[in-house]
Amino acid sequence: MRGRIPIALAALVTGALLASPASAAAPAIVDVGDDFYAPKKYEGSIGTDVNWLPDVGAADEHNVLANSKLFDSGSLTTSIDYTISPSAGTFAYYCSSHGTKSGNGMAGTLKVAPAFGSMKRGGSFVAVNWASDGSFAKTGDQYDVRWKGPGTKGKYKNWLKNTADGGGDFGTGNQPTNYKPNKKYSIQARSEDSSKPKKRKSGWSP
Repeated sequence: MRGRIPIALAALVTGALLASPASAAAPAIVDVGDDFYAPKKYEGSIGTDVNWLPDVGAADEHNVLANSKLFDSGSLTTSIDYTISPSAGTFAYYCSSHGTKSGNGMAGTLKVAPAFGSMKRGGSFVAVNWASDGSFAKTGDQYDVRWKGPGTKGKYKNWLKNTADGGGDFGTGNQPTNYKPNKKYSIQARSEDSSKPKKRKSGWSP
């Protein structure tokens, strides 16, 4: 099994600490073996490509098919080399020959968090990205974004619905809230196919 690049990003914003998108990061590798993906569960952030490659010694034919149909490597092959630039969301996937949508057998999960850019205007709002301009296929073309923080009583509230934008400024113009530096906010997003948004959508991101 080859070495992999672990990526982890909590989708939690504070006024003191922000994570920038890893736009130039090396691809994260998921090994495709007989009959497994390694890692089976991958957690990263937008801006990092994910590349499925054959594990050393793998001989069977495999592919990568998202339960939501937001990505699909195509026909079964012994020499899979498939890369995506995932947008934010949780994506269950499986091999059509050796796994199932329910997660049995050869199946895996991608959990992709939004990324946070710089504060603006003296810390009154912050840039958030839930899709990047990667070179490879995206995992949807529209997005839902929600948040929770001061005043929401621990429940998520909608920020954006069915937006085609890949990012926005959280708090600008008091939308969706009057952003307060040094308070904690959790922001999640999910990806959708605009042609069939009710059927082809990811789960919520970390």
